[in-house]
Amino acid sequence: MSIHTSIQETLNALTAIFAQHKAERICVLATICCGKTTLLRQIPDCVDLDDELWPQLTPEEAAFISQKPWTPEIGEFIDRLVYERISVKPGHPLFTTIIVDCDVVVYLDISDELLA
Repeated sequence: MSIHTSIQETLNALTAIFAQHKAERICVLATICCGKTTLLRQIPDCVDLDDELWPQLTPEEAAFISQKPWTPEIGEFIDRLVYERISVKPGHPLFTTIIVDCDVVVYLDISDELLA
């Protein structure tokens, strides 16, 4: 379902979803650079995938995934690390670009207009 909303309406909708599913593990899925971090910082108890994953990386892993240019092998490596090391906790929605084991998935399709 596609819904066009303002930033406040988006925050209100997310807050309502999180309240309704507070005992479940929630992934908020969206592409890179679409405003996930901006949203999660405005809602208590939300978690950013990068904030969870990066502290767990060895220096070698961090160097490998920071290489330029991006390759499919780097993407596959990150996916494997996320699946192995990241878990979603009830009451702490995870904002991510990768679906991990969870009970509820919320997909954000943030328009350029809303980002502006």
